[in-house]
Formats: sequence, structure tokens, C-alpha cells
Amino acid sequence: MVIRPLAARDFDAVHAAFLEAFSDYVVPFALTREQLEEMLARRGWVPEASAGVFDDARLVAFTLNGIDAARAYDTGTGVVPTHRRRGLGRAMLAETYPLLRERGCTEYVLEVLEQNEPAGALYRNAGFVETRRFQCWRLEGGRPVRLPGADETSALHEEWWDIQPSWQNSTRSIERARLATHRELRNVAGGGEHDRVAVVIAEDLVMIATSTTATQASPHSSNTVAPYGSSGRSEMVYAL
Repeated sequence: MVIRPLAARDFDAVHAAFLEAFSDYVVPFALTREQLEEMLARRGWVPEASAGVFDDARLVAFTLNGIDAARAYDTGTGVVPTHRRRGLGRAMLAETYPLLRERGCTEYVLEVLEQNEPAGALYRNAGFVETRRFQCWRLEGGRPVRLPGADETSALHEEWWDIQPSWQNSTRSIERARLATHRELRNVAGGGEHDRVAVVIAEDLVMIATSTTATQASPHSSNTVAPYGSSGRSEMVYAL
């Protein structure tokens, strides 16, 4: 097997491996080629800063990294079922660190579903430190809207934020998105000062950082709001 940086020309292989690696994921996760392409665009994927393991011509493991200034983000890591428990996750991390450092990254961020204990253990053993936890909610329904120009998109009233959003729902992810979704949430943090929040999100998955007000979060909306999986996510960071 050979491990090497990925390239844009590997996308078809990435899509095939992505479907296979996530076929038995704790949360159903099957994307079309176009959906994966859009997701990676939103998250700032840089193929050359990402690692893949090839068994002959077949991609069997991957770490897909996005970069924004000095921060890097693991947009998705997976190993196909036939090649698990061979240390490929650790091998890809070792391959990834220098790729990120040479691009000026000083921080490597990822998120792990709390119920995905093997992945959490892998990253903790590799030196990642948990920085916060997210509650995860999936919004269903709503009206897709085409994003305005960059100047308008940047005016997202960040001064209103109580927390820094996750990478997936950051201002930069919304700016990178070709399409976003505009929705209204009511009581998104289970009550508090504001009872209505207008939200522009780049993905249907909304992650709310756990805090004294968010631990009892119970979103209500004219749209359907459902928990994403049976637990939240841990945000973990590695200092490069």
C-alpha cells in the first residue's frame, strides 16, 4: 500500500472510498458526487493538503483537509471496512502534519461524534485536545436561497454571536458555499434573551456549542428540527 498527498484528479476515487468508508457510519451518510463536491467546497478542501492510502489503484483510506489562514480542518476521515485495524488512521495523521505545516497552518481542528469512541481514542492518543462540545441538530425543509455577493455575506452580524460557530457554519464556509439555506429558528438555545434567531447556514447540520444555556437546547421552528445522531460532537484541536 502507498500513502501520498491527494490531487484534484483523485476526486472520483475519493467519492467511491467515501461512500464505502461511511456505509456503516453511526449516522447515515451517503452523498452523491455533486453533494460531496459541494460539501468539500464549503469546507475549503485542499486536495494537496490531504492524504490518501492506495492499495494498488484503489483508494482505501483518506483524510480530506480544508485550510483557512493558519487553521486546518479535517473535513472527513475514513477507512473502508476491508482495511480497518491496520493503523491507517495514524499513518494518515503522520502524513498530514507536514503537509499542513508547509502551508503555514499552526492549528488542526476536527470534530468527532461522541458515540464514535474508536475515533475519539485515536485522536486523543495522537495528542488532540478537546476544546468544546456541540449539540447537533438537523434542519429539514426550508427554502434554499442563492447567496448574495461577498460584501453582503460578510455582514452576518458577527457581533451578535455568543459563541464562535463550528467550521461548517462559520462565515467563511457560508462565503464558500454555492448555495446556502436561510431558516428561522425559535428558542434555539432553549430560551434566553432572544426568542427568534435568523440563521444562514452552509449545511443542514447546525451545531450549537454546549453552555449553561445550550445544554437544555430544544429548537422549535416552522421547519422540522431533529437531533443528528444520538449524541453530540466533540471539537478537538492539535497544535502543529
